[in-house]
Amino acid sequence: MKAATSSPERQLEDVVVAAESVGGHIIGRADDWEVSGATDPMKRPQLGPWLRDERGPYDGLVAAAVDRLGRNVVDCLNTGYKMRDDGKLLVTHGHEGPWDLDDPTDENRFTMEAWGAQTELRRKDILMDFHIRVTLYPSCAAVRWVPGVMHGPERKQSKWYLR
Repeated sequence: MKAATSSPERQLEDVVVAAESVGGHIIGRADDWEVSGATDPMKRPQLGPWLRDERGPYDGLVAAAVDRLGRNVVDCLNTGYKMRDDGKLLVTHGHEGPWDLDDPTDENRFTMEAWGAQTELRRKDILMDFHIRVTLYPSCAAVRWVPGVMHGPERKQSKWYLR
């Protein structure tokens, strides 16, 4: 179930709950609210120094959700694998216990949540508003029939058409 709000206050509550659920506590915060989530986590002004080990020792990283780590699969996986390779915990609210990216099921779920964040970001990039909303899908995507909205895309000679 998705939270009713994603406000900074709510996300902080989720982070604290997630940390406590694995017996941890917060020793520092990286609030990069002024930076786009599409920015590489290593380059964010607050989170980057922690990931580059410039802020001293810590046992793990806690986020309100996978999509708070990054807005694309590569950034999320790079951050996740860095935590794994450094022997640190990676915890997000809504996931039971720390992520285990050596476990195929956990790795796949983590990847799918990251992919969801990337898809949402890309969808916003191509969403057009002409008094109706139209989302374009690649030709390999499964077509979902939504009465009254659209019947799915059709691609001919590298151009998109609505059926």
